[in-house]
Amino acid sequence: MISPRAAVVDRLLRHPAFFFNNTPPPEIYTSHYAYLTGVTLGEGMVDLARDVPREDKALLAATAALVARSDIHPDLVRVLLGVAQKVHHRGGLLEREGEFPAAMNVQLPLSDDARRYLRDGPPWLERILPFWVAGIVDRLVIIMLPVVTMLVPLTVVGIALFDRHVRRRIGRWYRTLRDLELRLDALLPDRLDTEIEHLRAVEAQITRRTWLPLEYMKQLYDLKVHIDMIRIRLEERRRRLQAPATRADAAEPRSIVRSA
Repeated sequence: MISPRAAVVDRLLRHPAFFFNNTPPPEIYTSHYAYLTGVTLGEGMVDLARDVPREDKALLAATAALVARSDIHPDLVRVLLGVAQKVHHRGGLLEREGEFPAAMNVQLPLSDDARRYLRDGPPWLERILPFWVAGIVDRLVIIMLPVVTMLVPLTVVGIALFDRHVRRRIGRWYRTLRDLELRLDALLPDRLDTEIEHLRAVEAQITRRTWLPLEYMKQLYDLKVHIDMIRIRLEERRRRLQAPATRADAAEPRSIVRSA
């Protein structure tokens, strides 16, 4: 097997003593042997000036196969096919540009990696990165794919659990406010002072020690507004309870002592 552009073939075709023998039609052989192909060597294709050959010649051509062991590494398959494509892509005397390498007239099983390369070309990473870098990145992708597949549902579950945790914390504070509001009208003056100080401590704790993502800031500020509303109501009740005693003290009669 040798290329028609090989030097020895070129000298042989140009030699005066060389002649083309009349052969049966190529279809007789190609119908029995899939690795044979009928080709036409047109007039003057070898040497236009000397008109070699002087007429079209029907020839038989055998397809050269690039064969490797079945355990060859997939990276080497792409390297070999890449080199073969660089060498043979421009075409030659009897083949068109881009015709080879190809998956035609193959007698041995074609590997999946070779079929994929011939169909889709080199991988996207190998088109933009050096081969050894693309190989490392490709392996990292293969390793990270199951990890990412596991992380996606875990992340979704984690976000849902965090959201539930934040809402439960805010809900506990709102439960405290609701209980305080329900018994607000029954609180005595000394208890009012205690509850007001407690609300101020809760608001300070929320402001200084509570960290929440920006998505929850609205709920946090709504809570602070509601705490402030309950505290104002507590202070108003304290003023109302203290007001009658103050008026009673003011209305109490006082004795006037005159000096002799």
